[in-house]
Amino acid sequence: MAPVTTIKNTEKLLLKTCQKVLGTSKTDFGVETNFIQWGVTSLDIIKLKGNLQQELDCGNEIPLTTILSNPTVRSLSQALAEGAPGSETYTPAVVLQPKGKRAPLWLFHPDNGEVLVFLGLAKLISDRPVFALRARGFSPGETFFSSINEVVNEYHKAIKTQQPYGPYALAGYEYGSILAFEVAKVLTGSGEEVRFLGTFNSSPHNAHQSSQIDWSLCLLNLAVSLGLLSEQHKASVVQYFPALAKGEAVQHIQHASDPTRMAELCLSGDALADWADVAFSLQKMAVGYLPSGEVGNIDVFCGGPPPTAANEEDWVAKHLRRWREFGRDVNFVEIEGDIHGGMLGPDSAATFQKTLSKVLLARGL
Repeated sequence: MAPVTTIKNTEKLLLKTCQKVLGTSKTDFGVETNFIQWGVTSLDIIKLKGNLQQELDCGNEIPLTTILSNPTVRSLSQALAEGAPGSETYTPAVVLQPKGKRAPLWLFHPDNGEVLVFLGLAKLISDRPVFALRARGFSPGETFFSSINEVVNEYHKAIKTQQPYGPYALAGYEYGSILAFEVAKVLTGSGEEVRFLGTFNSSPHNAHQSSQIDWSLCLLNLAVSLGLLSEQHKASVVQYFPALAKGEAVQHIQHASDPTRMAELCLSGDALADWADVAFSLQKMAVGYLPSGEVGNIDVFCGGPPPTAANEEDWVAKHLRRWREFGRDVNFVEIEGDIHGGMLGPDSAATFQKTLSKVLLARGL
């Protein structure tokens, strides 16, 4: 245990940094204010992480899970004072919302491996705990997952540790849909009840079917998702980007990005490359994945088509409706807006949360 004076000094520094990054005043944000419930976005958390590392002059990176698991200045100060940043043991489960008497909701990450996309949704849910499952490989010394089966086994174990008994509520976004489906099969195969399996506008064949998975394209997609590059810039370079070596690809992102944006997020070329490594490892191991088997029920949330789809009608008919092959009771739920354009973001999360809550209640959860 660190001396109280050390914790108090850290607390003051963290509070000042949080107020600066989040643009709030002392009266609005105190040491017991919960970041997530207060309304931080995924980019806020990334900025906060970078600024805290600079202010604390950390030798190691502060894992995002440390911030997400300690979402107040007081609890984060305690966690940082008691253990060196980066020394945590990998655990997949991240608590996004701890309170509520209804069955917990388990959310499975997209193909970049991070859970930040769910922050806007989680802060609006108050009647049940919300957990998200985060990929391995973000912290120094962590090995990447090597197969879909390894991920499924790890996530199944994490869920059972936190929630020993059902009924279970699982949902996946994009790549996470296939992971949620596979974990649901394991749970039902062992006699557990999965009362809700949701897929957020994702095809059962969302995984990569060809061997043309490229590290540089993973980096390019990540840069777009972080707002470093525009979709228009991506379209102008996507044809030749796979031919770039890693160092060249990183340099291109750094030179093409707004330097103010890079500084705001406290992102270095190395940090971007490390994140792309995680995304590439996940996409590579899913090459050739084909869904099989069946679960009891699936709720397919239908939004706008992704950029790769011809149109909405084609997306629903040829992709989303294929979930009928893998569930005995498949329900299609219309949602407002384009999920691929920010359905889980702060501007549209409230509408999505209301629809999600209705479906969970209809499933008796």
